[in-house]
Amino acid sequence: MVTRQPLRVARLFQVESLEARQLLSAGDPDPSFGAGGTASSSLASFFDADASFATIDGDTRNGFTVVAGDIVEFTGEPLLYNRSDTALVRFDSAGRLDRTFSGDGKAILRNFDVGDVLIQPDNKVLVAGRIWRGAPAVIRLTRGGALDTTVGGGDGVATAGRAQPDGSPFGTFSSVALGPGGKIIAARWA
Repeated sequence: MVTRQPLRVARLFQVESLEARQLLSAGDPDPSFGAGGTASSSLASFFDADASFATIDGDTRNGFTVVAGDIVEFTGEPLLYNRSDTALVRFDSAGRLDRTFSGDGKAILRNFDVGDVLIQPDNKVLVAGRIWRGAPAVIRLTRGGALDTTVGGGDGVATAGRAQPDGSPFGTFSSVALGPGGKIIAARWA
């Protein structure tokens, strides 16, 4: 779900900004995007302790850049991978936070591991991955950053298959695309 509840995490890792970069065709940073081709946003307001990003992915189209990263929680001795949430940040074409997305340009998907992100032609956002310790899933957010209740069973989440062991590449959708007629296509290892 897209919520702003505090996340309790071990104090061993630092919250880092999610960052997007835009490059010109020659591979040089685009100076019109953010500061010298780089835009970043702090996610510290979502957490009451330090966290670490495990996976980062993104997509740029229609004048928007969406960056997604898994925020992981480690607890115990030895450290155990205890929880994963996905943070999404949307920037406009100038590299500024897009405040039409979730009110501040940022959204959190609780208990979800990201595998891929796609901005649809209508600016809805598809996030492929898996439910934390659960089945492969695709979540669709509206252009305003809320769960799109027209997907799945009315909760914005479409799942497929069954849960796989932690660390298994077979349990996470690693790619998402749109097919003919706007059909959502998600792929994973088989």
